[in-house]
Amino acid sequence: MKILKTVTKDQVHLLMDFNYNNVYGRIRYVLGKDAVLFSDIHIKNLEVLWIVRDDAEYVALSELPPEKVSMVKNLLCEKLSYVTSVLSGDSLIGEHVANITTYPSDEYVFVKESNSELNVVIAGWGCKSYAQDNKEVSHVEDCAEELSGEHISDNANMKSSNTSTVEQGAYNSSHVDNETSFSAKTNKEQQELVCPKCMTTYPAGSTFCPRDGERLTTSNNLAYYCEKCGTKYNSDTKFCPKDGGTVVCRIAGQHYSQ
Repeated sequence: MKILKTVTKDQVHLLMDFNYNNVYGRIRYVLGKDAVLFSDIHIKNLEVLWIVRDDAEYVALSELPPEKVSMVKNLLCEKLSYVTSVLSGDSLIGEHVANITTYPSDEYVFVKESNSELNVVIAGWGCKSYAQDNKEVSHVEDCAEELSGEHISDNANMKSSNTSTVEQGAYNSSHVDNETSFSAKTNKEQQELVCPKCMTTYPAGSTFCPRDGERLTTSNNLAYYCEKCGTKYNSDTKFCPKDGGTVVCRIAGQHYSQ
């Protein structure tokens, strides 16, 4: 694993009142392999980190030579337009796509080159800098202006429609142990289950996560414990201050000690 970007919490404004680990898990569930456009996120007490799962050499878009910047921006716009159209149809995060695809600046976009192929990763997704708070930031709409094609315009319109739906309050958030989880409107959505290890969401009727074998549970039944001493913490705590043990997500009441 490799840290792409680290900032203090006073540098960025998290746009969604949700557990970002849950959001990232849902992005991976919905997009599959295309979720590589978004980096993993770790939120600590004072810092926010964006991480990739390999040790390849990544370069920030802002540091690329001019002849590559335009090529990468076009690639990024195409990918953003595609994932926007896919995520917009999801029952849980579809109405928050405008926020998910927002990032502070080109310093949060990273590129790696593998076998003469460019791969783009967005750190800082779901955030903007506090300097941007007084102005609207929409990278999807920026892409629609840069690229031609009806599918780009359609996706921009879809994003605009989703934003108005959010304003109508289609989703509420419920706070459990200072952690926010999605509250769905239908019985089917309420019965969706989540893996406490990889945070992947599965439909009702599932029992175990096929990726890591963990028993599934509802999101409001999750808790975070030190794997050594069993002390309970908030979701943004990664290491136990008592013994340095890793804080892991478990089904409430079923944690263990080594």
